[in-house]
Amino acid sequence: MASKKLMDKKSLDTKLHNFRYQADIVRGDVTEFLQGDIPEIPVVIVNFNVYCPIAYSAQRYHLPGEIALVAFTITDGIIDFFSTYVDPGFVPTGCRSDVNDSIRLKGLQLPGYDPKLQDLNALVKNIDEFMRKYSLSTTKEWPPMFCMESEMKPFYGCMDWLYTTTKNTNPPEEFRLRPLEMYLQRASVLGRIFRDSEDGIEQVEESQDVRDIRERMTTMFGIGQDLVPVVSSRSGDGLIRFEERRYPLTPAERLLVTIGKFTDEKHAVEYLRSTYNAYNEQLACENHRKACENNEEGLNYCSELVVKRLAINCVDALKSLFLEE
Repeated sequence: MASKKLMDKKSLDTKLHNFRYQADIVRGDVTEFLQGDIPEIPVVIVNFNVYCPIAYSAQRYHLPGEIALVAFTITDGIIDFFSTYVDPGFVPTGCRSDVNDSIRLKGLQLPGYDPKLQDLNALVKNIDEFMRKYSLSTTKEWPPMFCMESEMKPFYGCMDWLYTTTKNTNPPEEFRLRPLEMYLQRASVLGRIFRDSEDGIEQVEESQDVRDIRERMTTMFGIGQDLVPVVSSRSGDGLIRFEERRYPLTPAERLLVTIGKFTDEKHAVEYLRSTYNAYNEQLACENHRKACENNEEGLNYCSELVVKRLAINCVDALKSLFLEE
């Protein structure tokens, strides 16, 4: 087995700090993350189906037509979701043409169609309750939210509009929104580390493939090239220890390293945006199933379908790394 490397407290604290930073990127609550319960930790994905940017706001605001939230764990898959249409109540000045295009393409309705869906304070309350339900902090602050990086600007535009319109005291800048492709990339690397640390892989001669993955880990985790974080799961304490060891890959993983699968965010994007479960009406909300009977493209804009599909794709990609067959 590889020999352990002794470090002074300051060096160890630095390594732990760097690793905790990356652990925070994967989920957000460092303490729970380091307990080794990654497959059990809920992850929240959000999506807005947007009418359009609001012209007079210099595209700071986006007009929401629908929102969906889904919570999933690697162990259990989708465990909860919330979705609803949003009725802004009016069409902002200069937005009529864009709104009409979205109604035709995305399965939305002309604003002003349902007074119940115009209760934005109730919507803010529902979002808040959903997020706090999956908080791992003692103060019940919101956990991180995830969406595709390309959807981050519309998210902030919709939340900014929503919280400004309701005069809510929580500005969107406080929301911890992170790219879902980054979660998948980092979690897949961590999954291999956690799995192999339990298997107790013996030291082997370092190949070019191993050096390549070590360099990527150095970039992603901010740790020295000779140190790899190992989770002590057998003892049950769940602490991160650093050992000087080589990191051998299975033949299949060597191939993945060669093609860069999940070691680069662009590969995670390709996987998450795959057509698997696209246009699946069983994942869509009832409103979209009715509105898009003859509009398959519009069905795929359904926020509920989007978040459920992304959650399923994440679980399918990660379960073999964290869970025993």
